[in-house]
Amino acid sequence: KLKEALAAVCLETAFTKDQILELYMNEVFLGQEGNVAIHGFGEASKAFFGKDAKDLSIAESATLAALNKAPTNYSPRLNPENSQQRRNLVLAKMQELGKINDEQRRSAEKEPLLVRPAERARRIAPYFVDYVRTQVSQIVDNSHWEDTPLRIITGLDMEYQQCAEAALSKGMKNLETKFPRLAKGSKPLQGAIIAVNPVRGDILAWVGGRDYGMNQFDRISQSKRQPGSTFKPFVYLTALDKNLNNYRVARATTILMDEPVEYEIPGSASWQPKNFDGKFRGPVTVREALTHSLNVPTVELAQKVGIDAVQHTAALFGFGENLPKVPSLALGAGEVSPLGLSRAYATIANGGILLDLVPIRSVIEADTKAVLFAPETPDQNAVLSSGLPSAKGFRNPEQTPSGTRVASEAAVYVLTTMLRSVIEEGTARGVRTLGFKAPAAGKTGTSNDTRDAWFSGFTPHLLAIVWVGFDDNKELKLTGGQAAAPIWTDFMKCVSPFEPSLDFIPPPGVVTKEVDKTTGLIFTGACNPTDRITEVFVEGTEPVTPCTHGVSDYSDESSTAETEFGSNMIPDSVRNPLPSAPTSLPPSKDPSGFSLGPDSEFQPRGRPYSSE
Repeated sequence: KLKEALAAVCLETAFTKDQILELYMNEVFLGQEGNVAIHGFGEASKAFFGKDAKDLSIAESATLAALNKAPTNYSPRLNPENSQQRRNLVLAKMQELGKINDEQRRSAEKEPLLVRPAERARRIAPYFVDYVRTQVSQIVDNSHWEDTPLRIITGLDMEYQQCAEAALSKGMKNLETKFPRLAKGSKPLQGAIIAVNPVRGDILAWVGGRDYGMNQFDRISQSKRQPGSTFKPFVYLTALDKNLNNYRVARATTILMDEPVEYEIPGSASWQPKNFDGKFRGPVTVREALTHSLNVPTVELAQKVGIDAVQHTAALFGFGENLPKVPSLALGAGEVSPLGLSRAYATIANGGILLDLVPIRSVIEADTKAVLFAPETPDQNAVLSSGLPSAKGFRNPEQTPSGTRVASEAAVYVLTTMLRSVIEEGTARGVRTLGFKAPAAGKTGTSNDTRDAWFSGFTPHLLAIVWVGFDDNKELKLTGGQAAAPIWTDFMKCVSPFEPSLDFIPPPGVVTKEVDKTTGLIFTGACNPTDRITEVFVEGTEPVTPCTHGVSDYSDESSTAETEFGSNMIPDSVRNPLPSAPTSLPPSKDPSGFSLGPDSEFQPRGRPYSSE
């Protein structure tokens, strides 16, 4: 109230009473037409009577004035009797104030209530339009915004937008049909989808909810939720990229242990991470752990490279620097909006180059053609001044002509091949079952207590993020693979005719080797023929030791060749495998030596943190 009082004083100082009333009358909410909110008396005049406000009769003007108290209750369409009674009250008040005479009042009261039928108008991409309006108000001077017709150019593609809206609508209905409990709560099941071009940063589609007419809350930009296992790729990238950790570089074949483990959390109860299915698989490779979204090996890997390093990677990819510095961060214990997650995944799809997503390409004065705003392109000669975080012991990001490189392109490619395995044989294999056949990579995500279902997936040319859940944070009791991935698949199938046929191309610094899948070592005649696979490695980390019976990746000596990012790392000859994790944390430090500190806020609350 104090802020409102201060704002009122400022308005009174800057504007006259008539000007303030005019501003109010142009913005006040006066009802709905289809899924479009009606704001202002000018728009209401068009919607209800099909004419400009200056052409309204006295009775029509009084009808609109009656809406202000309760737009739904006094709607001339929804409640004509209430509307007519309220209109007559307004007419009586007008006569009392001397605005009309008795004859005019009586004539207006006898005038029948003739209202245009609702057109069920659909505003194009309404959630996106609302977001663009807020952005324009921040980047363009108020004088231009309020008084000058503007032409706003965006990258939104109508075919992609229609595909996104159709996919989300179909997905919501399918879920409620298959799981009727989802439709029984006081709050409806909700979802959101955003699609971007990861190379240019253009936003191609934006659906912030299932029905804008019922709820204008934008879940793309305004809602922050736990990302669940969609966060895991950033843990694995931290281990794969020499620049992102000061421990050791992992391979896709590095062995992790999927077995019961307990961590002592300073200032809190101990924590036992669990896999989503409650099972333990023993030794698994890094690729297998990510493909099947295993929680226990992911937490182990995060402890080895250090929670500080994982947090730093997340900050580089746009998650912010306020994520909780706790072991459960590896499973997505922080919060992020779909817009923020799309920028992070676009960076993976773009080979480790961070771009700002571009909701607006330019703002132009419609009359003069003067360009008021256009996004700046990165300066290839600029020093790093983008505000991206740097941390002691970690290499700073580097500026490139197309953006800011925050991760090794070779390491990102290896991660991408692992995310392709998620779709081919992991938690998102339903994508293939449902008929999407193009090369793609992605990750499912399910937050703690199954409150949020995510799927983040991309091709070389297109990224889309889908979220499904309830606004009141009620348990969904479905995984990302069940709830979100089918919506993503429908969208991608719909836009396929507009997409180029591209595959992921290995960058420089990547090598492939035939290895034994059970040991991760170079395949030879001594290996089981059925265990022969081709694996991808960052150059300089590939195995050199041939497999023999009883020998595994634990004892490989690796190539000693260094990559260009290996200046401060342990020599490759001792990098792999990662040693086994201790079964508990020391009182003040995690296994990687970083202090958890007094800000360790993880509270098990009687149940293990478990995300899919």
